[in-house]
Amino acid sequence: MPLPRKIMTPGGLVIQGYQIPQKVRLNNMIESFESNNRKTTVFALNHVVHHNPSTWGKDHDQFIPDRFLGPNSKDLQGYLSPFSTGHRMCIGKNLAMMNILKVLSTVLRNYKLEMVHPEEPVDTLSVGISEKKGGLLCRISRR
Repeated sequence: MPLPRKIMTPGGLVIQGYQIPQKVRLNNMIESFESNNRKTTVFALNHVVHHNPSTWGKDHDQFIPDRFLGPNSKDLQGYLSPFSTGHRMCIGKNLAMMNILKVLSTVLRNYKLEMVHPEEPVDTLSVGISEKKGGLLCRISRR
């Protein structure tokens, strides 16, 4: 997420005595860089990033998982950081991921998933374990 260019001059910006260069590459909303032999960290709060209408649209405060299936889904993934990153990341991330795995394995153990149209060819976006092009209609029944 680039710094707003409206307030940036070609030489950058000084905030409380720290020089912020105009071009800062942010990776998962956190980037450290060297400037005048000082290390400065630029950090965007998750809540602000996850509720930015210019990124997510007018429905930024609604749970719409389909927004990650559209043509700009790869761009949106760069703005999504549900557990944060670095040494201050959510301490419950591993517990949450384990619970998601348990729910998924329980569903797969107790339910049978079948393709509605198994005769249709399955085209993927890349080789290996991949995302399927288009939707995949499934029939779910109890085992």
